[in-house]
Amino acid sequence: LIQPLILLIANGIRSPLEKKINMGFYKSAQEKIIKYKKNGLKVVGITGSFGKTSVKFYLETILREKFKVQNSPSSYNTPMGLSKVINNDLREDSQIFIAEMGAYKPGEIDECAKLVMPDIGILTAVGPTHMQSFKTIENIQKTKYELIENLPEDGTAIFNYDNDYVKPLADKTLKKTIRYGLKDNEKLSLKAE
Repeated sequence: LIQPLILLIANGIRSPLEKKINMGFYKSAQEKIIKYKKNGLKVVGITGSFGKTSVKFYLETILREKFKVQNSPSSYNTPMGLSKVINNDLREDSQIFIAEMGAYKPGEIDECAKLVMPDIGILTAVGPTHMQSFKTIENIQKTKYELIENLPEDGTAIFNYDNDYVKPLADKTLKKTIRYGLKDNEKLSLKAE
């Protein structure tokens, strides 16, 4: 009967230390991004309820033809996963870093975006994933939009305009906006054929 209590106490004791260690890795990665951005590194952030990993790999394949590209492997899309990739794999000669960003609760995309400081943000789709933690589609929209809110004034926001939950996010964006899709729409910047 006492084992669960011991586990709770142990977790309570180690939690602040774990947060401090994690913050050290996060800050180290953030400093590396700042340093490399001064040397010309461009960062692309990708988020969405689905499609982000596929878009990341397609984008890497295209950009690798002309640039030295580093991306976050598999589904390394959390602040700690991105910190690990930046600290261990991002090289000084990388020209583009593609960061996939996932979230299970509000604020997590914001934390990822503050880490990698994207120049370009791509929102692939919004759908009813992780509803147990988000509760509503509106909360998912707000969380995914945290990427766009973290773009610099001269940043570029790219939206899948075929997704009905993404359309209003694209339409309210005041930064440079590119809308892509398959469906006919006069607002599209790029139409896939």
